[in-house]
Amino acid sequence: MISYRNSDGVYFVERNPEVRKTPYRLDIGDNSVFYDSRSEAQLAAWMILDTLSEHGTMRLSVRHRQVCRMESGSVMENTRIAWAHNTQNFFVGCDQIAPECAHCYIDRELRKQTEPTTGEKRKPWGEVYRTKTQKNPAKWQKACAAEGVCRRVFTNSLSDFFHVKGDPWRAEAWDIIRDTPNLVWLILTKRPELIKSRLPADWGEGYPNVWLGVSTACNMTLNKMDSLRKIPAVLRFVSCEPLLEDIAPQIDFTGFQWVIAGGESGSSPEYLWDSAADWKKELYTSGRRTMKLEWATALRDKAHAQSAKFFFKQITATRSEQGIDALGQIYHEMPDPPHSRWAEGDVMQTDEKKLVRKLRSALGNTCRLSKTTKDELSSNPTWGPYKVCQGNTVKDSGTLEDLFARVLAHPEKYAA
Repeated sequence: MISYRNSDGVYFVERNPEVRKTPYRLDIGDNSVFYDSRSEAQLAAWMILDTLSEHGTMRLSVRHRQVCRMESGSVMENTRIAWAHNTQNFFVGCDQIAPECAHCYIDRELRKQTEPTTGEKRKPWGEVYRTKTQKNPAKWQKACAAEGVCRRVFTNSLSDFFHVKGDPWRAEAWDIIRDTPNLVWLILTKRPELIKSRLPADWGEGYPNVWLGVSTACNMTLNKMDSLRKIPAVLRFVSCEPLLEDIAPQIDFTGFQWVIAGGESGSSPEYLWDSAADWKKELYTSGRRTMKLEWATALRDKAHAQSAKFFFKQITATRSEQGIDALGQIYHEMPDPPHSRWAEGDVMQTDEKKLVRKLRSALGNTCRLSKTTKDELSSNPTWGPYKVCQGNTVKDSGTLEDLFARVLAHPEKYAA
């Protein structure tokens, strides 16, 4: 057995540490963890990058060949959330209080963590735990200020910033937020009724670098938007994800400038949500709930009619960020930053990243898109910078533009 403990007290244990049998090695500081596949190692890397503050460089290797490198405290993206650059958890742990909470990723993520004070596995529900990542935002701020850019930070992705059990640590979080004007803090909550009593004394009409958001994806929880409308903020947004039913006829975007919508992802069987059923019984079941595209289309039309930006994240699928162009084009609309410009890597500014997403969406689950390696280009000089593979077979190679055109023209060639 081999284990490692990061600065947040999270333990990772690998059953088989023999490099020959587990060729992918994740190095954190002076410690190593081995994995059977690159995807498993990269997933672990992304999970812990947000909590790295003391280990310096993290390196993912195949046998002994480095394939990616990440810096603790760097301003590179450390989240797989499409509408944010970074994620910062001041504390983790939550409670399920609404239909949208079923199948939440917090459940699986927190169960992988160990509480350093007790040595026991963390509970995803009912308990809240302080993290040790408070130094990261200052590093991001310094780099962003030097570059003259802003970055969007998803705040408390593994909790709710206004959870009552986070009260002991929220003042510290407000101090950090106040001192990082180049970081735009996206605070998304299911508890807008708790916000007013938990705002800092100097809040006024809202901090310029804080956007307040609320989650509602069914008609039952639309009243949460009314609660947030009463709170002063420079920008309000709503996340309609996972979208469980048609809420467009009843929803009102007055006072909201940004709308996020998307379906639920997960490998379990798909089913249609029943609004008449007892939603609490669903909290302990598996599956992914169907989002009909016409529901998302209606939300887009209503958002635009009320002058709100619209961001479509994904369809209902086994993996996240699938079908991002399912509404006829990619809708990754974003409000402007409070000053300067958004950092590179923003989905609205990076054409290559946008095209990669679109091409992967067109390929679906039958083929995968990846960059061609130097060794492959040396052996196959006619290949392009990207390749499309089915299993271990390279079916096509070329530029993103050429590949996308060929996939659209001859989709049967890339089918299973």
